[in-house]
Amino acid sequence: MGPLIDHSSRLAAVEKAVERLLLKVDDLENRSRRRNLKIINLPEVTEGTTSLVDFLQSTLPALDGLSSNFPSLEIERAHRALAAVPDPGKPPRSVLVRFLRFSKREAVLRAALKKRDIRHGGSQLRFYPDLSSEVLRKRREFDAVGRAQARLNKYRGFAYPARLRCLHEGFRPCNQEEEIFDFFKEARSRPVVINDKS
Repeated sequence: MGPLIDHSSRLAAVEKAVERLLLKVDDLENRSRRRNLKIINLPEVTEGTTSLVDFLQSTLPALDGLSSNFPSLEIERAHRALAAVPDPGKPPRSVLVRFLRFSKREAVLRAALKKRDIRHGGSQLRFYPDLSSEVLRKRREFDAVGRAQARLNKYRGFAYPARLRCLHEGFRPCNQEEEIFDFFKEARSRPVVINDKS
């Protein structure tokens, strides 16, 4: 039994080490995306013959409601999602924008969240931070709760990486979806993190 126990303990140690490494890789991936912004629903070829970078550089401040004297956005590069051009009538590919400075990306994202209704070419645009697939997977676990919050106008988005925020009088951490629903029935007045999938 000795060698078997030793093998099991080594396997458990390796599994823990792999889990730690995966967390570090995911953290590094998200750090590398900090200056990225994802724009959903921008019509295809709306930029015409202008480069996408130049188009966004000149158009984003007005769309976002930034002041006319706001400094240059300093966009490094921008491109559509790496997929085939959609057929007419299908949703356009998302646009990924990389800024030179994180502060500029934050200013654009915050202005978009504040303005909410941003339209271009007859389409309503949506702005999101660029996150890893693992963080998005964790956030999707809250889909049902998020919809329930939105119906009661209590939904306040996520704190990084995957902490659900809502309005409530007090604080109580919830680890199961059932607990979250019970907790949410009492939601009242101020933002609070009610769970953490990080």
